[in-house]
Amino acid sequence: MKSNEYNNDFKQKVIDYYNQTKNITRCANTFNLGQSTIKRWVDPIYKIKHNEQSNKLKIVRYQKDPIYRKKHNQIANKYLKLWIGNLKQKGKYKEYLKQQNKHNYIKNKKNIKKYMEKWRFDNKEHLKEINRLYRIKNKEKIREYNRTHSFPNQQWRFTPEYEKWRLQVLIKSNHICTKCNKPNCKLHAHHIKSAKIYPELRFDINNGNALCETCHKFIHTKTTHSNSLISI
Repeated sequence: MKSNEYNNDFKQKVIDYYNQTKNITRCANTFNLGQSTIKRWVDPIYKIKHNEQSNKLKIVRYQKDPIYRKKHNQIANKYLKLWIGNLKQKGKYKEYLKQQNKHNYIKNKKNIKKYMEKWRFDNKEHLKEINRLYRIKNKEKIREYNRTHSFPNQQWRFTPEYEKWRLQVLIKSNHICTKCNKPNCKLHAHHIKSAKIYPELRFDINNGNALCETCHKFIHTKTTHSNSLISI
């Protein structure tokens, strides 16, 4: 009989007898048990050490013995299916999957980050094309989202008047960047005098210039609006 198959009453009886005698050999002979079994019941530290040793032996056997490995996997799969079935009945399986995914993500966060960076770098053109097609397909949705989620003082950017002004500025510049003369690129309609400071000039065509994305960023980050007039 295995040590984990004994009754709790019998275990308690053996532990009490050992506490009285303090002799493992005598205790083992009296109850016809192995000394290691009594040690595991009496000494929790010995139990932990014994479990660690037995686990190491099991791991070595699992790695070397294919028959033992096959049986072990069959038993593990059987109990896993029962456990998953029990979770599904209680309606907690989706919650368990979320926790498991979260745990795996936290555990492999660095590896996932490295892989995603490499993947993005390798698929730059593909991602740009997907982004471009998505924007064309959902142009109205994106515009509506930007309009509803923008600050109140930026609502004028989503009016028909602004759209008309933007197109007129691009036509005036012949669809070429007025700073670097770059053709066939993504152009922004830039206000020469700030639309925030001069709201009356927001829709004035003479107050607009077409700039490529790079030049527009440079003007707004490196220089002020007053200097941007000179740089153009």
